Amino acid sequence: MDDEIVIRVVNELHVMNFLKFMELQSIKDFKASTIKKLYNEYIDLKEIIWKD
Repeated sequence: MDDEIVIRVVNELHVMNFLKFMELQSIKDFKASTIKKLYNEYIDLKEIIWKD
């Protein structure tokens, strides 16, 4: 598989997971600052979960 395709697939999965995460947090407020804050929390969580 082409590297670019792999990266795209990973990014799309990542976005889908993030949207799920937002749903779980029951976010109704889609202001950029809220999303940015949540995204940073999500990244922190992801790093904790995916550490080997």
